[in-house]
Amino acid sequence: VISRLTTAYAALAMLALSMSSPTMGIAASLCDMAPASYICSPIDYPSASSTRPRGIAADRTIAGTADTPGTIAFTYDGLLFSPLPTPPGASATHGFGINDGGAVVGYTQGSSGFRGFAWDGSTFSTVHAPGATDTYAYGINNAGDIAGTYMAGPAATGYVLSGTAYTPVSVPGARGTYLSGINDSGTGAGTYLSSSGQIIGFTWDGSSFTDYNAPGATQTFVRGINAFGDLVGEYVDAAGNTRGFAQLAGGAGFWTFSVASADKTFATGINQHREVVGYYSDNGFQYGYLAAEPLPVPVPGSLALLATGLGLLATRRRKARA
Repeated sequence: VISRLTTAYAALAMLALSMSSPTMGIAASLCDMAPASYICSPIDYPSASSTRPRGIAADRTIAGTADTPGTIAFTYDGLLFSPLPTPPGASATHGFGINDGGAVVGYTQGSSGFRGFAWDGSTFSTVHAPGATDTYAYGINNAGDIAGTYMAGPAATGYVLSGTAYTPVSVPGARGTYLSGINDSGTGAGTYLSSSGQIIGFTWDGSSFTDYNAPGATQTFVRGINAFGDLVGEYVDAAGNTRGFAQLAGGAGFWTFSVASADKTFATGINQHREVVGYYSDNGFQYGYLAAEPLPVPVPGSLALLATGLGLLATRRRKARA
C-alpha cells in the first residue's frame, strides 16, 4: 500500500513540477502583434459588456473600467475583480491609474459634471482643479502625485497634483494638453493637439516638453509611463489602423500590440516589469488584455512535502525488510 501511495503522490508531484514550465497550460495569445516572449491574456470583468483596463502596478494588480451595464471602476489582482464603491452623486465611475501601494485614480460623472478622484482602499478624495468646470485624474505615482487634465474654457490643460498644490501643464501653442501619467521621477507623459490639428505624444520633465511620434504614425496618443520612462499608448498609421505600442526608454525597443480580429487595439498602462495592459474594440464593445511573459505555475508545497515524506517512509520500509 505504501509503495502504491508513494508512486501515486510522486506522479502528482512530477505533474506539478511539469506545470511550472512557462509554456504549459497557457492559452494561445490574443495578440497577433506583441513581443515574441509575451502572451496576451484576456481581462474581462464578469458579465460586463465592455472591459477597459487602464493601469497596472508592479504586482500585476490592474485598475480599469467596466460596463455592467452601469459604468464602474474596478481592480483585478489576477484572481478576483473588486468593484470600487460608487461615490455619492455619481452616475458613473471610471478607473484609470494605480500605483504600487494600490491607490487608484480616475473620475466620476454626475449632475455637477466630471470630477477626478483618488481611492486609497477605504476612502475617496475628490480631485478638482481650481476654476475648472471638469477635472479628470489619469495617473498616480508611488509618492501619490496625480496627473490629469482639467477644463477651464475651450482648451484642455494638463496638471500635476502634489499634496494640495496643482501645477498646470500646457504645451506652448497647443489647442489642448492631456497629461495621462507621471512616474516616480516626476516625468509626465501625455498627448497634445497642435495648433495645426496634429495629435502628438509628449513627455514633460517639469520644465520642458519633448515630442514623441510613434514610427510610421499619423497620430500618436501616449497613455502611460513607467519608472524607466517607457511609454505606452496607441498610434494610427497611414492605412488608418489603430494599434497599441510600447516605446522603451533610450531607444531600447518599440513594441506593437494588435489583436487580429479587432477594429482597434489600445495599450494603456505599463509597470516596472514592462508588463502592459490595454484593450481592443470589436463591433462597438471593448475587451481587456494583459501582455506579459507567462508566470510559472508554482509547485504546491503540501503536495511536494507529502510526496517526499512518503518516499522516505517507503525507503525505510524497504531497509527494514532487508
